[in-house]
Amino acid sequence: MPNLPNLPDEPKGGGVRPVYLALSGGGTRAMVFHCGVLSFLAEQQALERVSKVSTVSGGSLLVGLLLQLNAMRWPGSDECLEVLLPRVKALLTTTDLQNAAMRAMLHPRNWRFALSRANVLASAIGSAWGIDALMEDVPASPAWVVNATTAETGKRASIEGDALRDWMLGSTRLKQLPLRDAMAVSAAFPGLIGPYVLPTDSFDWNLPMFATGDEARPAEDRFARIHLYDGGVYDNLGLEPFFDAGFGPKPKIDGVIIASDAGAPLPVGFAMGRLSIFRLKHVADIMSDQVRALRARGLMAYATREPGRAAYLRIGATAREVADRMGGDCPAGEWLDGDNVRAAAAYPTSLKKVPVPMYELLFRHGYECAAAGRAGFGL
Repeated sequence: MPNLPNLPDEPKGGGVRPVYLALSGGGTRAMVFHCGVLSFLAEQQALERVSKVSTVSGGSLLVGLLLQLNAMRWPGSDECLEVLLPRVKALLTTTDLQNAAMRAMLHPRNWRFALSRANVLASAIGSAWGIDALMEDVPASPAWVVNATTAETGKRASIEGDALRDWMLGSTRLKQLPLRDAMAVSAAFPGLIGPYVLPTDSFDWNLPMFATGDEARPAEDRFARIHLYDGGVYDNLGLEPFFDAGFGPKPKIDGVIIASDAGAPLPVGFAMGRLSIFRLKHVADIMSDQVRALRARGLMAYATREPGRAAYLRIGATAREVADRMGGDCPAGEWLDGDNVRAAAAYPTSLKKVPVPMYELLFRHGYECAAAGRAGFGL
């Protein structure tokens, strides 16, 4: 870790407030970057104050792995630093989840999932990382929202405990849903992995989406099955459960929102042949990048109005850039330079094992972003 002798004792807006943590997608790159962010929060004894976690793709894989490694308990700050983060490092630098999924596809029983490989990814997550818990085993506190996207409705889907919700479809219970399946749903990247196919004709759907008891009314069964994609298709930051870009924090969100964004930066340039299919991918990436930018700008505008109530930690930004964004001074210390930060951000989005030097670079980058952005935390 860098030498940080001059961190302020009381950042702006200090005080004991609950923490709302949004962990973005981005494959193993995101997992390692988020580990660095969690490491800094743990050093501040802040993990005990996390009230709700919203995750996408790599963020979902990390939280699911942490819970499994910690007997389905949210980690305390000390055990996270001393036990869990070292175990995560050992797994991510030695285990190749992408190759495990590819090997699983060779088995004849999985050929039916050729176009919906997220179902096979779930099996690989279970075998490679030892994920065998159920979503109903997830602790109630902090609440954990696993974000996905429903292809049939174009809306954000969310899994919270054993409840699946979609704005148009309503809510239903997924009894005995394996944790590994929820993790795979959130990481079902279009094209590379494909959707998670879920038969739903036997489900009982209720509206409104968050209704309980007498408020709930039966919803129409619209589809015999639904296709669930990566939550990043809709919101790669995972901010929507906490924050509305047009209005501000959602009702009952009364603490500090920390968004850890390890999504891949938009590549600059357009050096592709006229018939290249990657031209269409680049256009899609432009649209996705603009959606992310609008969400991030909304959060940053709120952070400016309410110092100490929100922080946006962006991969690819130097410590000074993060500090400037949060309205604070960059503490003295040995920070990563621009070349190293750009190298970390350029690491590919995949589920392959991470070389140890790159793991250490990504981890340090996440840690530094959190340390430099502390002015926005109010911790």
